Amino acid sequence: MLSGNAGQLDNLVAAWQATKNPQYREIAEATIHYVLNTLSVAGEAGEAEGGENIGFAGSQDADEAYFQADAAQRRALSRPYVDDTIHASWNGQFCQALINAGLAFGDYRLVEKSQTVLRWFSEQMTAANGAIFHYFRDGQRSALQGLLEDQAAMGAAYLAAFEASGDRRFLAAAKKSAVFMTDALEDSQSGGFYDMPHDPDAIGALSQSEKPFAANVAAARFLIRLAGHLADDWYLREAERALQWFAATYRHWGYQAAGYGLAVHELQTQPLRVAIIGKTPADRLPFLTAARVRATGAQPVIAHQLNPEEESEWGDLCFPDQPLPAAYICRHGACHGPLLTPDAVADQLLHPGVAHLS
Repeated sequence: MLSGNAGQLDNLVAAWQATKNPQYREIAEATIHYVLNTLSVAGEAGEAEGGENIGFAGSQDADEAYFQADAAQRRALSRPYVDDTIHASWNGQFCQALINAGLAFGDYRLVEKSQTVLRWFSEQMTAANGAIFHYFRDGQRSALQGLLEDQAAMGAAYLAAFEASGDRRFLAAAKKSAVFMTDALEDSQSGGFYDMPHDPDAIGALSQSEKPFAANVAAARFLIRLAGHLADDWYLREAERALQWFAATYRHWGYQAAGYGLAVHELQTQPLRVAIIGKTPADRLPFLTAARVRATGAQPVIAHQLNPEEESEWGDLCFPDQPLPAAYICRHGACHGPLLTPDAVADQLLHPGVAHLS
């Protein structure tokens, strides 16, 4: 299933970054090859530019005879059926994993493949109010839309695409997803997010609102990162309310509680913000790579790319026009910089004492 491949890829990339064990990278690249060559769904003209990949299929049949055969034997067998339904949350998870892999392995083509899918989702799979359609199949979007797991997964993927490119259309898409989530899914009284929008016509179990644990954790982690990019603590407060709802019960969720622990850690420490200033993506990419490598440590890090000709989302916090390219490491409204080389960024992130702009 696509979701399993997304999780596997994320873990393998993290393991390779931490250990540089080539076996982890080899299996990660094999995972990427399988998904891109087996689960990619091509669009018709008009759905994506040039009929490019618009998303990734949900799953392939688990045919034991086929997968136990070697390459030569498989040529004589029928390829197992692929269910080409494009699920929003799973595509968000895999796009984010693919972006992480592309940046870690220095293969920006993987980032671009994810961006193509995410652009299609933002343009074709998102309602005017920000609700994301749950799936796409047989040329049709599902009637079901606005599920918490979809809003959180796609929102996080949009942020990953923005961090990798500096393209503010992805940041706008992430904010749009978050706004729907907080407007339509939040329990305004007690905190936390419901699994889907209220439907007054729902019957039976569908009429009962639920707050799914894993989806709330994913939503909180998305909001924490969005708060860093937008310099808006309101999103932090929304994340805190969601996490507080599960404070007394997170132990009941077994291994899923690990994600809750990460979310609480990210909320308490708040990510270091690395502002990367440069006129072109090529100028900014080496600094981004340095910041992303350090982001694998205990201190959360977000990389926020800025073109000096664009308006910053960070309000009154302004950066000098020169020298360029440069990076600044910021926390709680104070920044250290300019840092003029990627090595300087990596070194400063190892010793994150933050001073004011120099």
